Amino acid sequence: RLEKGALYYDLENYYDNNKTIEIPLDMSVTPIENANKYFNKLVNNMFENLTKSIDCIETDGKSSIIHYFSALELLFKARLFKEYWAFILQDIDSKKATINNLQNGDFLTISFDVAISRIQNLLQDLDAGYEKHFKDLQRIRNHLIHFDCTDPNDKELSIKNISKTLLFLMLKQVMH
Repeated sequence: RLEKGALYYDLENYYDNNKTIEIPLDMSVTPIENANKYFNKLVNNMFENLTKSIDCIETDGKSSIIHYFSALELLFKARLFKEYWAFILQDIDSKKATINNLQNGDFLTISFDVAISRIQNLLQDLDAGYEKHFKDLQRIRNHLIHFDCTDPNDKELSIKNISKTLLFLMLKQVMH
């Protein structure tokens, strides 16, 4: 619970034996606005990437897959952020894990694999059966970025994985 006039959130750090950490507040907005500001930025970036993916799906499959995967990664990070903002940080225990560093961009976020793992282990909010589709899509995206692969089999596989991951995400939304 946050006391009136508090300058910090005092939260337990799940990754450091529940030691208390202090998170500075932006006093010009309410505590809910503080948290929502960054969550909304993540979600807006996710939608921007999803829109780009849809816009170029017919003309540039490579860019479409890269943007789709970025949107998916941001969606998972937004889910973690909504639970606890530091869940998206690589090193939660570091002295760099502060709201000020988050505001200034002085932090490293977790990888896609770690995001999946944290959602499964901490939130128990991801069906392990879909992990294979996410991993297949990740492999294709990595191949496209690093080797500019345009293998037709990968394109077909990526379209199937996009469809399966979209179906999964839509079903999860309906169920919650």
